[in-house]
Amino acid sequence: VETSNYSTGYKIKVRSLNGGKLVNTSDVQSYVPYSLSYNGAPITLGTTSQVIYSTNTARGTFSKDLKISYQQPANLSAGSHEDIVQ
Repeated sequence: VETSNYSTGYKIKVRSLNGGKLVNTSDVQSYVPYSLSYNGAPITLGTTSQVIYSTNTARGTFSKDLKISYQQPANLSAGSHEDIVQ
């Protein structure tokens, strides 16, 4: 849920520390590529911030979906995999 009290609108920016990869915490050569979508629109994840949503007039409370999609590679190493999305 998003809540905005700014009459001039707002922007949502996103970036991925690992560029859209869930990286094994003990083996950086092992990773799972993944993708995100926001409110039905695909997001290209990179290491630099990009605007994924912008409005100049929205004020109120909004409900939008954020979805993750991935397929497990056949040669995936065991362990924890992570990424940080900001």
